Amino acid sequence: MIALLGLLVAGASAQDDPTCPPDSEYLAGAQFLRALSLDLRGVAPEVSDYDLLDATGEVPDAVIDAWLDTPDFAAQVVRHHRDLLWNNVTNQSLIGTPSMLSVNVDIYYKRNSTLPYRGKQDQTCGTAPATFGPDGEPVVTFDAEGDVQEGYVWVSPYWAPDTQVKVCAYDARAVETSPIGLDCGAAEAYLDPGCGCGPELRWCGHYGTEGSTVLEAMGTDVDNRVEAMINNDRSYLELLTGKTGFVNGPLSYFLRYQTGVPGAIRFTEAPIDVSVLPDLAFTDVDTWVEVPLGDQHSGVFTSPAYLLRFMTNRARANRFWNDFLCQPFVAPEGGLPDVADAAATLDLSERAGCNYCHALLEPAAAYWGRWSPSGAAWLDPAEFEPYDADCAVCGESGASCPDVCVRYYVTDVLSEEESPFVGWMKAYEFLSPGLELHVEQGPELLVETGIADGRLPRCVATRTAGWLLGRPLTSADDAWVDSLATTFTTSNFDYKALVRAVVSSDDYRRVQ
Repeated sequence: MIALLGLLVAGASAQDDPTCPPDSEYLAGAQFLRALSLDLRGVAPEVSDYDLLDATGEVPDAVIDAWLDTPDFAAQVVRHHRDLLWNNVTNQSLIGTPSMLSVNVDIYYKRNSTLPYRGKQDQTCGTAPATFGPDGEPVVTFDAEGDVQEGYVWVSPYWAPDTQVKVCAYDARAVETSPIGLDCGAAEAYLDPGCGCGPELRWCGHYGTEGSTVLEAMGTDVDNRVEAMINNDRSYLELLTGKTGFVNGPLSYFLRYQTGVPGAIRFTEAPIDVSVLPDLAFTDVDTWVEVPLGDQHSGVFTSPAYLLRFMTNRARANRFWNDFLCQPFVAPEGGLPDVADAAATLDLSERAGCNYCHALLEPAAAYWGRWSPSGAAWLDPAEFEPYDADCAVCGESGASCPDVCVRYYVTDVLSEEESPFVGWMKAYEFLSPGLELHVEQGPELLVETGIADGRLPRCVATRTAGWLLGRPLTSADDAWVDSLATTFTTSNFDYKALVRAVVSSDDYRRVQ
């Protein structure tokens, strides 16, 4: 055993000390081709791809350019941006319980109905077809237990228009206005016994999967915007500040008919003019149409998926700061200082300890001040003025305030330092003078500011290079990142030009 160990030691000492590959060793020829194919197309090269190598064994620039123009490359960029934007929102719930349909003995009925004769929770309407009187109202009968029954009617529902289902007659009513004058498709009408589920049952949620179908479409809308930017050679700024989006049948139907239906998520006022929506059926899941959006929009940062994924304005700003400015909000090295003796304040930008991040985060959150928290509603200045006298009166008097005041305006004052802001939109609370533009111009101004000071193009270059190299960048890469950011900016924010610069660099080709 001792002799064997001696031989092993002698053999080891005869070899050179292990070292990392020298910096002069680069990916070349077939290795370079394979790396490019995996990164730009997501697949390993085929035999025919190796024929693309020129006489020197190198990959011609024309091959890189051709691959950057393929749908496969667009799909790779979409995947990368999913990591940045987190645009999967299928865990949300669009339609609340009061407007959901249940089914019992193959008859649909509205949950928690407020009809005066339905005295029992989730009481259905009987198993006989409905009959109608001269005024068009269902004729009610009584069952053996004395419960009122109105019977059912057949309806072709929006989620399956080629079929028919049985629906309780009162719930199937298609009237658009209730006897007391409420719009039956509006949120405030969901408890009005004079309203039904509307034509095709459009104002009621189905107990099935159509809600997740709409939410999936919201995520795909963002994917389509990224893909269109690549396939149509649009500026990257179109993705960040553009005024177009994509809808399919489920999303178009939801935006046209269901934004007022009560739910945990606020969509009123709707973030889009419904007149621009295509005439698609709910079942047109695979039909996508690009539609114009209003001037208030700022690309993906005001898309429904972004607003629902990040429910608070602070969360929306935090995501932008992290992945588009590369400035994450983190505590200083060694942690926050001791603030036990600091004066208390509700202004987080001034509160000791909190102000380390919130001095920047609070003004940043104000860029989304006209987009509803916990929803994707657009708070139009024509309807939601910065200061509302009625909200101020109810807030100062202690009277019960309307829902719109409680939701969007300062009314419930917790300390005297909030008193000056009573009646003002919450986005303006504690906002320093001169920063009102953040609320008024929205995320587009934030993007423009990041371009002007160079942080945004540099961060996009950093994230893109890190994605293609498969490692986070360090301070040693700063000079290279600066050159990539310059290339990106001078190309009019051509994302293909940025990627081409990355994969053509020594840093990409160096064997790690």
